[in-house]
Amino acid sequence: NELRLWFWYMIEHSNMRYCLLIDGLDEIESNREVLLNTVLSMSVRSDKLKVCCACRPENPFHGILKQHPHLQLQDFNRHDIEEDCKTRLKGTRAERFADEITRRAEGVFLWARFISEDLARAAKDGESEEDLGLRLKECPDEMTELFRYMLLRQDKLYAKRRKPYLQLIDFASRIGDRKSTRLNSSHITIS
Repeated sequence: NELRLWFWYMIEHSNMRYCLLIDGLDEIESNREVLLNTVLSMSVRSDKLKVCCACRPENPFHGILKQHPHLQLQDFNRHDIEEDCKTRLKGTRAERFADEITRRAEGVFLWARFISEDLARAAKDGESEEDLGLRLKECPDEMTELFRYMLLRQDKLYAKRRKPYLQLIDFASRIGDRKSTRLNSSHITIS
């Protein structure tokens, strides 16, 4: 409440106009309605403040926010994602999956990049088209779940020589797990 009071004091006593950018509304799993009501009330309280939110088109966000001016990111970056996927998969057995990756990415460039790189590497390692299709089908659509999936399914090469960034993500994902909160050499070994 104190932060909210100071925020509105700043807005109302300033000669400037502000734009508040909020990304990942859909990543909040509880109290979504409270969050949405807060955002909506902020957007109408002062003409000095514009609010721009980013989220996937899922309920309750889609139902409530669709009546406000909006755009869908995938309408603007779909072609770029598709070109990037085609470039990464060109000349591999996984080339035919570029369109499906683009569609499933829903405008999330990072997701498409991870998946296309994973399929390209698997294709170069000799996986069949059927196995590549299964690999793609098993990939979660949400980024957090994708990171977990990648860590659990590390290929044999990476299990022996894990990438430093994967080790950091693995450690960060275990922080909430009481059994794994102790930092030891098996969690972080960067070479």
